[in-house]
Amino acid sequence: MLAEGAALAQSDWLIATPSSAPPRTVALLLSDQLSYAPGGRVQITGLVRQRTAASLAMPAAATTCRLQLRTLNDTLLGPSTTCSINPATGALTGTLQLAPRLDPASYQIFAQIDDATFSLPIIVAASAPSDLTLSALVSDATSLELLVSRENLPAPGVPFSWQLQLKTVAPPALPPDFYTTTASPSPAVSIQGSSLSDEAGRLRVDIPPGSNAAAHSYHFSATTPDGPLSLSGLLSAGDPHVALRPASRIVASDQRNSVALLVRDGLGQPVANALINLEVYRVGSSGPALVNRRPRSDSSGQASVELVQLSPGAYEMVASAGGATTRMGLWVYGGTFSAWPTSRPDGLTLVTDRDHYAPGEEALLLIASPVRSGTLLLTTRSHGLPISQVRPFSAGQLIRIPITPDMAPGLVINASIASGDQVRSGTITIYVNLPILAPTLNLTSAERDLLPGGSTTLTLTTSGVAQAPFSTTLLALAPANAPPDGVAAQFAPRPPAPAWVATLPPTGGNSTPVPPAPPVGGQQVGAHINLSAASGTPMQQSGSLQLPDDVGSWRISGYALGDQLVSASTILTTSQPLHYRLSAPAYLAPSDRAQISLQLHNTSATSRTVAISLNANGMQLQPSQPIPSSLTLVPGATEQLHWQVRLQPDAASGQVQLRLRSAGLNEHESYTIARSAPAATGSSSSTSIGSGPLSLSLPASGDPSAPLQIALAPGYRAALAAQAEQLANKPNASVEAHAARAIIAARLASGLSGAARAPWEELAHASLAALDAAQNSDGGWGWWPNSPSQPFTSAFALEAQLTARAILNDPRPASLRASAYIGRVAASSEPDTQAYIAYVRTRAGHANPHIATLSSSDLAPDGLAFLAMSLPASQAAPLRTRLLAASTPVEATLQWSSDLARAMPHTPTSLTAVAIQAIRSANPAATQLPAAERALLGQWGRDGWGSPYEAARVALAMPMGSAAPSGGPTTLRLNSTDLFTSATAITTTRYFTIAASVLTKENQLQISATGNNPYMVASGYPQQPSAAPGQYALSQSLIDPTSGSPINPQTLQLDQIIAIRTTIIIAQTTPRASLSLHLPAGLTPLPLLSLADCPLPLAERDIDYPVCSTGFGTRPLPSRALPPFHLRESNTSGQITLDLAPLPPGIYSHTLLARASHRGHYHAPPSLLHIPYSHRAPLATATGIAVVIP
Repeated sequence: MLAEGAALAQSDWLIATPSSAPPRTVALLLSDQLSYAPGGRVQITGLVRQRTAASLAMPAAATTCRLQLRTLNDTLLGPSTTCSINPATGALTGTLQLAPRLDPASYQIFAQIDDATFSLPIIVAASAPSDLTLSALVSDATSLELLVSRENLPAPGVPFSWQLQLKTVAPPALPPDFYTTTASPSPAVSIQGSSLSDEAGRLRVDIPPGSNAAAHSYHFSATTPDGPLSLSGLLSAGDPHVALRPASRIVASDQRNSVALLVRDGLGQPVANALINLEVYRVGSSGPALVNRRPRSDSSGQASVELVQLSPGAYEMVASAGGATTRMGLWVYGGTFSAWPTSRPDGLTLVTDRDHYAPGEEALLLIASPVRSGTLLLTTRSHGLPISQVRPFSAGQLIRIPITPDMAPGLVINASIASGDQVRSGTITIYVNLPILAPTLNLTSAERDLLPGGSTTLTLTTSGVAQAPFSTTLLALAPANAPPDGVAAQFAPRPPAPAWVATLPPTGGNSTPVPPAPPVGGQQVGAHINLSAASGTPMQQSGSLQLPDDVGSWRISGYALGDQLVSASTILTTSQPLHYRLSAPAYLAPSDRAQISLQLHNTSATSRTVAISLNANGMQLQPSQPIPSSLTLVPGATEQLHWQVRLQPDAASGQVQLRLRSAGLNEHESYTIARSAPAATGSSSSTSIGSGPLSLSLPASGDPSAPLQIALAPGYRAALAAQAEQLANKPNASVEAHAARAIIAARLASGLSGAARAPWEELAHASLAALDAAQNSDGGWGWWPNSPSQPFTSAFALEAQLTARAILNDPRPASLRASAYIGRVAASSEPDTQAYIAYVRTRAGHANPHIATLSSSDLAPDGLAFLAMSLPASQAAPLRTRLLAASTPVEATLQWSSDLARAMPHTPTSLTAVAIQAIRSANPAATQLPAAERALLGQWGRDGWGSPYEAARVALAMPMGSAAPSGGPTTLRLNSTDLFTSATAITTTRYFTIAASVLTKENQLQISATGNNPYMVASGYPQQPSAAPGQYALSQSLIDPTSGSPINPQTLQLDQIIAIRTTIIIAQTTPRASLSLHLPAGLTPLPLLSLADCPLPLAERDIDYPVCSTGFGTRPLPSRALPPFHLRESNTSGQITLDLAPLPPGIYSHTLLARASHRGHYHAPPSLLHIPYSHRAPLATATGIAVVIP
């Protein structure tokens, strides 16, 4: 404690909350990549230092370090991990594992290092490829406009489900002694939505109103039918703002003051020719401005004005240039003026003429006190002990403080004035800059424009220090338009924390108030890079730097850290001096004749000679005209070359190898052209049930080229296992498939234990998880995820949950939302569906006491069975009697069938299986069961049971023993050829395809088997589509998209847009159908836009429900609610499948837009309509589409 006299004392007691002291730890952090895929590993590299009195020192050996992933709004994501710091070099290394299901977006990694926190931005982007590309057309504070392209052409009508994240960009530091009002950084903003690209391929996202003063960066991520997309960049540079630098903040009343002005945007870039409005107001007065100046900024964003003489008092300078307003104080002293405003009764305002000084200068200090006289205790402190003096105080007095070198890097000035019985206090900090030669770092590159993925020699030169600290040098790569680097300001020397002056601790106060948490230190955008083969001297080092494979401009930044941080950057560009594009169909039919084209464009400033080589495998390749071995292209020239190709007869695919060689360019690309094939039609097979040896005579196929297909299952358990595996491997699975897979897997697991049970449990759990994810907000399920809920699929999914959870001992109760949904829709459903819903809700514990009234309805066999299993035994007995009466003996089997058209699947397999369940639940030893079970075995085919639902009903109907039965097939022989032979009976289903060339007119199949357990063998040939009319009809035509007139497919023009209309006639209620459309290889499907943009003939505009979505306009005629559909597309076969459900009777028309994209002659197989649950051959159009594009 220092004391002088009896009145004043300096102590550690505080009378005001101190401002936050800067943390002692500073760091420079870099990630190892510009973006990451979900599940990726982020490697962090950095340099850490601790501030001392006047320089930077190595961190302590026990410095703590932890990393944690957060959203831009600081939501924690997962646990934190430790990072390590080498105390000898300050080098930091750490790794953070990203979650596999992390959504593509912008994130930040928080690094807690000792007493400081740092935020490192990272981007997570989906790694799946997409044929689409995104580029920014316009970005500003109000909107972001993107261009969506496919193969360098605008892509209209692409549906996007997107997220846009906006983040404030911190501006770089101002030049010394300039001041601007700095607003608090706004929190990160996340916007989500769905949009379609317009007819020009543009996508516009409007930015919600907010503060435009700061610069903002953006990260746009989206999912499309083509795959995920993302794009990052700078949204806007922010509004212009004005910084002020008066010649002095303290002016005598008889002097004129001058003010320098600097106009910058949010990125710190100067704004030229900006009109600046500067006004001066007296503090506390509501009158008009006393001074008004309106200069314009010059090319460097600067201007200067001179003010008039002002009366003593406190003033405020207010400046703007069309953006945020800057306010800065100005103090005018004179005579004994003491009417200074004060923010608190016991406070003083301390003002210096500026903030920064050099040794040898004087700092002018004005104490703006509302008292005329008193006793002043003035204390100054740098990094040593405070120095105090007591002196008389009088109003208007200026105090001069000589600046000495030992005051660097700053000085804290405290003042306390005693006047009468009142004490007033205040503090201020000034910066002292030593006139030393600061080190510099320069980056130079041997080349500034390189090929993508190219390498250049980068040289780092340090000057101004005795020895370059290259052991602590980092290099970073970032896009040239990335936000500016402001990390260097964190390493600048800081004055000491303010000391505080008081005579006594405040009444009821705390002698050690806790300062607010220090701010989070932002880190730059960039990836850590290394120079390879680096060499040189301590002052200069060179090495090879490889640039990214993408075209663009890149900012290379270097950082050298010793006693100070020095940095430098340079911009390098990667561009393709020769742009080329090989245009070829993705697939070809055997009879197609296509043209592939190579376009070359010289984008460089010099002529280029290009050597060209094109070879083909599995294809016949002929040039359309003589092709030179090399071409010379003058700057800006474009050349096109063409070849005619067709697949060789026996080739499964074709491959084209292109090689281009030029100065600095050696490109070798390979393109695969698939062989298109008709959609799978299934097999038309017959099934035999054997036990012991079996001999079969197989009929010949009506198609002499058709292969023979055979499946052999050693029992129904093996057959169900094979079907479950098929469902598990099926992409884009329906809700029906997920539910059936859960039931089958759980039933297979029910009789097993240990290692044999584990894989089926795992599959059942995965299926239940898929069902949970597909459940809609109303509690129900549609036929496919994200489709409208349907009564049957919802009841089936809930039954799957109940069955699987019971077997897996899952304690979770049945979904109340699902039970409530099917309960709500039951009354509007047909009787059999009502009975099924009653059965499922009874299992879920929500029985309907009035369901017995349904027994008087016209129920199909499954309706009778489900209702019987929902009622007490006495009420169920008459229903089981009716059920048995509805059975039909067929040879040695007993089965059930129905001709009723229902929204539920009604097949002999599903009806027989449900009947078995109902009979077994009442009498497990019923005499009808063996014959009915044998009927289920006979309904199995080479592709399994007819649908996922049917397979699930079989799994529920058949008993599951503790293990697979012993005995079974050991040999399968066709004619004189063994297809397989085994010493022991097989336990899994085997499949065989025998080429037509090895078949005879009379084919004998012989099976050897041990034991008497039944097994199944199915044999047949690929099912042939049918064009015969019946309950369904299918037709297809090419029309003009604007007029609806027929188009001649033999005279299409390149890039012509056509419409392919497919019409379906449905004569009976159909639960589900799949439409497989085959496009010729020369046509590329185009997405549509919206109802207003649907290219429908005007004559058909009176339809109530036209819808265009993801490439299809689906319109039932006459007017009817549109059935939900699910789209599946194959880019390598030209097949687009549209799954529809449910389908009431009516006429449905589907319109697809396509572009004539490749010259040639093309043929597509007929389009097919598959009707599940009907066990009929697919319906085919009379012919496929054939087009000629000359």
